[in-house]
Amino acid sequence: MLTPADIELIRRIRGTTVALGALLCAFARRGKALFRDEPARADALLSAIRPHPLYRAGKIQFDLLELDELMIDGTPLPLGLDERELIRAMTRVLERIEQTLEETGGGAPAQSKTETRSKSSLSRELSPEPAPPGGWPVLDASDYLYDLVVLGLLRELSRMRLTG
Repeated sequence: MLTPADIELIRRIRGTTVALGALLCAFARRGKALFRDEPARADALLSAIRPHPLYRAGKIQFDLLELDELMIDGTPLPLGLDERELIRAMTRVLERIEQTLEETGGGAPAQSKTETRSKSSLSRELSPEPAPPGGWPVLDASDYLYDLVVLGLLRELSRMRLTG
């Protein structure tokens, strides 16, 4: 028999799963838009990142966890997140990536990490990106979702660095 605490925990886990699906879909849609609108840039980004061990490790984890099923199966996503919440979640992910790049020598911060994170969060919160003409692309089961998520991450990280 489940206790009230068990039921609450399961509810929170399900909510987190839905939010993760929404977040992955948001990045993948942005990656697909990049591929549609700037195919040469998308190809160049993927060519540059594919040899990196983190790309390969991420691919293994993505496939192992079957995250593509989370993104395509079930009810349409995003579900449960409004645009502002989605921007905040994307910003947190991007800030962690940026922080990791800085800490491992992959970035050249002009300011302290705290200033950079605060400034980029503020600029993202104040100016969410409007959908491109025709809206964000729909994700299909035939799409290679891992590459689209990676492209979306790279696109948004680049955008954050430019606006932050």
